[in-house]
Amino acid sequence: MASKQMEEVQRKLALLNYPRANAPSQSLLFAGVERYALLEWLFFRFRFVFPSPIITVHPTKLARDSLDRDEENSRIQHLAEIASFLGITPSVDTEAIQGRGSYEERVEMLHLVVGLVEASCYADNPEWSVDEQLSKDVQLVDAIAEKQAQVFSEEFKLFPADVQIQSIYPSIRGSLFSCRPDISELEAKRLEYTKKMSNLQQMVQDLASKYEYNPNEEYAETELKLRQHLESFLETVRSFNLIYTR
Repeated sequence: MASKQMEEVQRKLALLNYPRANAPSQSLLFAGVERYALLEWLFFRFRFVFPSPIITVHPTKLARDSLDRDEENSRIQHLAEIASFLGITPSVDTEAIQGRGSYEERVEMLHLVVGLVEASCYADNPEWSVDEQLSKDVQLVDAIAEKQAQVFSEEFKLFPADVQIQSIYPSIRGSLFSCRPDISELEAKRLEYTKKMSNLQQMVQDLASKYEYNPNEEYAETELKLRQHLESFLETVRSFNLIYTR
């Protein structure tokens, strides 16, 4: 299987007019000048599809048969950055550029890159653009979202008869409402706390009429109890209001 894929890779390289399409397959799969030259040539073909300063190549390198160690490392790093930018590798992976893994994995990577270059060079639409296609896809999704009610309605019958979209809603609504307290129970609690609140207000008024206010007297305990009653009442009111406003 891998050998057939490699034959297809070299056949496509010839169609793409790669100058060294007939180079030995081993030299294209394993670390070395031949592999780096191929990847540079392939990545350079993406410069029109993905315009970016990172996708550059130095033509003089293509003619070099050997490199010193520093220049080779720099070349590998640059290729790894381009591969990451194009999404071919999930990160800047220098080992992938040098040829990592089994024979099958090495062939698969070359097959992927060559296939992408072929697709970008021989698209059905010569004016094809990634940005333009993305814009069209976003417009399509927006249009579907706006027409959601019609899409899922019975009128258009876009789904098989056994798919009853609308029939799901009653069961969902039933399960949601079953989790809520009974309205009559909430109403009773509201009346109960309203009555308690009225009683507290009356008690405060009665006390205020019987005793003169002394700012030096300690009211902490009474204030604490009053605050607890008020907080309990307000919490009930908030819960009641939340349920009724849904």
